[in-house]
Amino acid sequence: MPTVTMSDEAIMRAAFHEAFERDLALLAAATAWPGGADAQTRGRWARFKYLLRIHQRADQTYLWPVLRVKAARADLALLDVLADERQALAAPVDAIDAALEFPVDPDRAWSALSKLMIALARHHRHETRLAEAAVLLTSTELLELYWEPRRLTGIKGAGLLYPWLLDGAPRDVRDSIMSHLPPTDRLLYRTLWQPRYVKAAAGESSLKSRSRSRKAMDRRV
Repeated sequence: MPTVTMSDEAIMRAAFHEAFERDLALLAAATAWPGGADAQTRGRWARFKYLLRIHQRADQTYLWPVLRVKAARADLALLDVLADERQALAAPVDAIDAALEFPVDPDRAWSALSKLMIALARHHRHETRLAEAAVLLTSTELLELYWEPRRLTGIKGAGLLYPWLLDGAPRDVRDSIMSHLPPTDRLLYRTLWQPRYVKAAAGESSLKSRSRSRKAMDRRV
């Protein structure tokens, strides 16, 4: 397994943050028009929640406990802020769940998604600041932190995680993360996971386009 450096961990963390913020923007766009919150949108939201829990559990398992023992007072204060922020994320998440239930309430969904976007962006800034203290981790602890999302998802979840994580990522980010994947994961990514993800995304776009066309025709009739 390749060695993991602080730079590698920072790249992985930034990729998670970009992917979460990208998905929230797409969800907000989908719920902005009547009928936009369809089965595909609910599926995207379910995936978002699942991967957010995975990302957070990795920190809570391999970063936060180490920093509680080794970090300076300022970092410990920031750690308390992060813990409070994560608890506060539950309210907008629950509100989005409720708004996406049938029949969908677009105004409530948009309001809740906007609140989550703002709260999560602030939380990610604090996460990035705290992650600088990961220099206190041993090489083994850093390796465990980096690989915890993959361990938690297992082989099946990895097929969801990595295409999502690398969707639209810059080449240097893709190269860094791909270079750390085991050979089996790299092969599965190229031959199965990524093609399946692209096909599903294309199908989702096609369904939304046809739905919009039908609604436009209905308004003209």
